[in-house]
Amino acid sequence: MTLIRALCVLAVLVIAREAAAHDTYLLPLKVAQRAPIIVQMTSAERFPAIEYGPKLARIARTLAVEPDRGATLTPMAESESAMRLSFRARRAGTYALALALQPHDIDLAPDKVAEYFAEIDAPMDVRAAYEALPEPRTWRETYTKYAKSFVCLRLCAGDALTRSSGLELEFVLGAKRIGGQPTFVLLHHGEPLADQPLSLFDRGGNRTALRTDKDGAVAVSLPKTGGVLLSTVVVTTQANADDRFVSAFATLTFDARILAAR
Repeated sequence: MTLIRALCVLAVLVIAREAAAHDTYLLPLKVAQRAPIIVQMTSAERFPAIEYGPKLARIARTLAVEPDRGATLTPMAESESAMRLSFRARRAGTYALALALQPHDIDLAPDKVAEYFAEIDAPMDVRAAYEALPEPRTWRETYTKYAKSFVCLRLCAGDALTRSSGLELEFVLGAKRIGGQPTFVLLHHGEPLADQPLSLFDRGGNRTALRTDKDGAVAVSLPKTGGVLLSTVVVTTQANADDRFVSAFATLTFDARILAAR
């Protein structure tokens, strides 16, 4: 069992199945002909599984970056496996649905930290800051999760995919292709984030490790069809030993046909 899996099991027991460090993402990855579209938010160990549902009370805000100002992304219900939301829009086009969860705290015992660092690909400055803490060390972290999904309604067109939704950490579609491949830009507080590790998962759950370039962009080789997940986590070191580490998790999901149709 991986540490992320163990954290999620612990969360099931302690905080009503709310996953601490799983990838949290939006489904349905739709090319849809009509609205409303039912969207699910779930946390899972293997994309695109539906395993653990965040509570409605955890929602900080929902957004729909779109060509239609009347578009809405409305929370509906929660369950053990997924939160359900309703997306409504009147105009055809491509929409970027975005959701932010409230910050949450986790504490890890020293024997769990190395595995956690490996799973999130923690940078050296974060590892060094943790090792510099006085013993007995405890990893104390406040994390926030941000999720986006690209959805087409009748027509895969428009510039919503290239525009920021205003989330603290998010992926947007890049304006250029590299070697015929689409690019994605990782924005941190609205600015491109360079040299940041991230993961690409296909619908079979297969992972490809990637890293943004000096412009915060990464070229991605996509399948012709099927769901895709991009994910990353940015950890900020402590100002002093009494502070908690702060992290932001970001995911982007979409069906590869959405970009193939553009």
